Amino acid sequence: MTIYEYAVMNVVIAFKRKDLNIIDENLMKIAYTVADEFVTKQLDVSLIEDITMDIMPGLIHIEAGCYDWQFDLDGNFTGNGFFANVSVELVHM
Repeated sequence: MTIYEYAVMNVVIAFKRKDLNIIDENLMKIAYTVADEFVTKQLDVSLIEDITMDIMPGLIHIEAGCYDWQFDLDGNFTGNGFFANVSVELVHM
């Protein structure tokens, strides 16, 4: 089994953990995109087993260690870094 196939399999397992038992082409599109990232960017292979998935309104969030990916419900990649554009301002009360 290649790293690509192993990553796809673990993304599908993450879907099944969230009771998504009917895997359609949109969910497979997500699995293929995440697997591509592991192969092309040579991410740490040990993180593949830690892949988790959350479903939020209009968003599917995949996470593996410090890496994450967001997709719309059609399986289109929308970005990385769930909190990348968040800033915190401390206000004196």
